[in-house]
Amino acid sequence: MLRLALAFVLLAGLLLIGPSPSYAACKWVWDCSNLGGECQHKPVCQSPIDIVPAEPPGLPPIAPARPIKPIETPGLPPPGAQSCQQRYICEAAGQCAWRRVCQ
Repeated sequence: MLRLALAFVLLAGLLLIGPSPSYAACKWVWDCSNLGGECQHKPVCQSPIDIVPAEPPGLPPIAPARPIKPIETPGLPPPGAQSCQQRYICEAAGQCAWRRVCQ
């Protein structure tokens, strides 16, 4: 009986901390930062050790007119990243904004 309860608690714990697509730390976005006007599909992760999910199919959005690039404030990148830069990122729904992306 005790072994069964221990096995149940262990299984429940593994299910709770296991990977879940709804809590994925990486997501695919459209990077429309280049001057040519073409958007590139790129993964953006919260941590350098996150697993990149398979690239979803989709057509690039029509790059909207970009506002002026914001002035980058100097600062150190977060742990695990080598550099950070401002990129014009478009979500799948077509919402675009300047964001700080670290690699």
